[in-house]
Formats: sequence, structure tokens, C-alpha cells
Amino acid sequence: MIVAPAKYEVIKTLSDYEKIKDTLILEDNKIDFSKEMIIYVGSDSDLKDNYFQIKDIQNDGEQIIVTYSFNIIGANDREDKISAQKTLKSDLPVVLQQVL
Repeated sequence: MIVAPAKYEVIKTLSDYEKIKDTLILEDNKIDFSKEMIIYVGSDSDLKDNYFQIKDIQNDGEQIIVTYSFNIIGANDREDKISAQKTLKSDLPVVLQQVL
């Protein structure tokens, strides 16, 4: 497995979402920001953001675990879009976990 440094951002408001929505790959773009938030994962290096894909988001009650993969195959199909998913709104810390 190629270990790729990643970073995440959390979007909790409609105004923040409006600023970045055109750059996100989000399967369900109907978000109730009173109950939900968006987490997206991208590169924390010179690698392209579209190489990173969120696989799952889990809340274990102590933290939010975002599992992601580093995948250059098909990156051209994703253009320069950033992988994102919505999840229930929370103030818990976010932990990134890379998987194959």
C-alpha cells in the first residue's frame, strides 16, 4: 500500500458548502445542515486531491473515523473533484484511516 498524506475539512454550514460545492464529489447533495455536515478528504502533499476517495464514515461515540483510499486509477474520470460524504453533525474529533 502506498501511504499518502491526507487532510480533511468539515463543512457545517450552507454558506461554507456554497463556496466549495462545485469541487466536491457528493452522492447525495441534499443536506440538512441543522442535523448533518460534510467531510471531505484531499491531499496533504503535492499529490492531487482527486486521488483520495472516502470509503466510509463511522462515529464510534468518541471520534469520527473517516476511512479513505489512495487511488490514481480512474482519477481522470473524477477530474479535479474532491471526495466528500455527508454524516450526522458532530463536534467529535475526526480521525483519518487509510485503507486499500
